[in-house]
Amino acid sequence: MASSSVLPHIPEANRVPFQLGTYVCVVEVTAYFYDWLWSISDECKIMSRAGLTLSVGVYLLSRISTAGQLLMIAVLLFAPVEDCSALIAMLATCAAVTVASTSFLFFLRVRAVYLQSRYITALFGLLWVITVAFNTLADVSLRAVRIPDTLRCIVYETDYYAYPSVATFLNDTCVFLAISYRLTGDTAIEKSWRGRLLSIVTGKGLYRLSRALMQTGFIYYL
Repeated sequence: MASSSVLPHIPEANRVPFQLGTYVCVVEVTAYFYDWLWSISDECKIMSRAGLTLSVGVYLLSRISTAGQLLMIAVLLFAPVEDCSALIAMLATCAAVTVASTSFLFFLRVRAVYLQSRYITALFGLLWVITVAFNTLADVSLRAVRIPDTLRCIVYETDYYAYPSVATFLNDTCVFLAISYRLTGDTAIEKSWRGRLLSIVTGKGLYRLSRALMQTGFIYYL
């Protein structure tokens, strides 16, 4: 692997994490673009029917920024780089846009499920802003240093490393629970927590559209 020539120049304590990062990067890039190639025909059909709506535009932005983020990480791990700061700036931009656009899609979903309720819009809009703010704070604080005697860069941790994970987890959990509660309220089975949980896990008792929303939301949440 291309990163092997860099390992001798990396502090011994960081060699294993760096090498694991290269393996994870290869898997993520391969899986992401493989999935996109398989789904691009369906996406084109949807866009040709619906046109460039807000949700379609945000979805495309999410797709492109995620691809950009993965490619920037691949360049960081495998390619010689003249300017580490410029690469990190591009990586941080893609990462911030990815979180903002992807979480906004979830916001649009919960808003639609609750029929554009003002209360839901305000509550989850605030959660979205907080999530984007914490992730952006972490992204703009990313720094990279050149690995000695190489043209390669390595990113070191920031002071805000934990904030994005916590904010994103809380936002996604609240959105998922709110959508699940709303959709399971219209099930044809018993109105109990056991019945609602059964609907969430299996889709039992849900209408076709509700089942699709539940299953895709559950996959995104995981």
